[in-house]
Amino acid sequence: MFVIRKEQMKVLSEYIAKAFHDRMARHLRKVFPDKTAKLSDAELRKVIEDAIPLAENYGVVKEDDVEKFLEYTMRFGKNFAEQPSYAWAGSILRPNDVDGSRKMRRIANRIQKIDGGLE
Repeated sequence: MFVIRKEQMKVLSEYIAKAFHDRMARHLRKVFPDKTAKLSDAELRKVIEDAIPLAENYGVVKEDDVEKFLEYTMRFGKNFAEQPSYAWAGSILRPNDVDGSRKMRRIANRIQKIDGGLE
């Protein structure tokens, strides 16, 4: 029987987290070249590391949803859901009875309306 010790699981979890952070850094640099050009690798990693726990607090935990949350963080700024100008995002993210994927779709729909000049 194959057994993974706690120490091994911790190392594996850290490796997976680092790989995800690295992928997200590359993705954000590609999608937001102007905003990320000003950031060092360490600064961008800090943005990612700070945003992920916020996403988790809102119930946004699936990898694709966290990626979207990071994109919204780059677009609107750190803690965007708590900023008065993005109160609409906070009202979407705060309810506990809505899953993270649905929250990300609702934000995407709202952004589409805003970008399309419907609001």
